[in-house]
Amino acid sequence: MFITLEEKNRNQNITENFTVGEILDVSKPNQGRTSVDMDYNVFLVAQYIRDNVGPLIPSSAFRNLYYNRTIPSKDTSQHVKGKALDLHNPVVANWLHAQIKNNSNHYKQLRNLGLGGVGLYDWGVHIDTRTSSRLGFWDFRKKKAETVTFTSILLLIFISVGYRLFKRNAKK
Repeated sequence: MFITLEEKNRNQNITENFTVGEILDVSKPNQGRTSVDMDYNVFLVAQYIRDNVGPLIPSSAFRNLYYNRTIPSKDTSQHVKGKALDLHNPVVANWLHAQIKNNSNHYKQLRNLGLGGVGLYDWGVHIDTRTSSRLGFWDFRKKKAETVTFTSILLLIFISVGYRLFKRNAKK
């Protein structure tokens, strides 16, 4: 199911922890538009990950085709279709990789919610809701460690506290 995210609703929650405004802020709408259409399931997947890992900072959502080509990225990108999010968190890639590798109950639940593609990066993850019987998967991390470092934990705490302060100040 696709939903339309509009500027006039920027303070509205999509899920418990993701707002219309923060997604619009990292989207590149089609020329002349201030709204984007996105697959609601990608937010359900992101919320499930957030509930298990902690705060996630969206860095990319919908991209118009022109912008997508300037990155450069493929015309078939799930971002162009409104079915992808890039999420920053220093521990999320290791957590998600472990769930996939172990075919865990978390992984099965994510697939049931619509997870169709996962890209692992040092900065976090790309998730999408492509329709496929097999998971689209790639791992572009430089360090493919299975453990969380002390530095990663400190960075996560810093991101979490900073984001809460930002949201609190933005409401004033």
